[in-house]
Amino acid sequence: MKQIVQDIESIIIHTSRKLDDERAKKLHDEAQYWKKITRKSHWGDMERLGKKHPDVTKKIEQIKSQGLEIKLRFDLTFPNDPS
Repeated sequence: MKQIVQDIESIIIHTSRKLDDERAKKLHDEAQYWKKITRKSHWGDMERLGKKHPDVTKKIEQIKSQGLEIKLRFDLTFPNDPS
């Protein structure tokens, strides 16, 4: 998950320079929401059930998948920008 978080942080930085572009603003907002809210959404379950509980691991995989979707959309929208 660390690499995904780093990628999302990079996307936030790159898109913050282009907020006049609607596509960049949308990606920026989604990346910020993912970083601040979504990536932490499993913490309560993890504390209650444990890190290896099937429900927790499933939720972690969903969170990772959402982060990777944001990265993919960034890469497809801004192919020449490093992330």
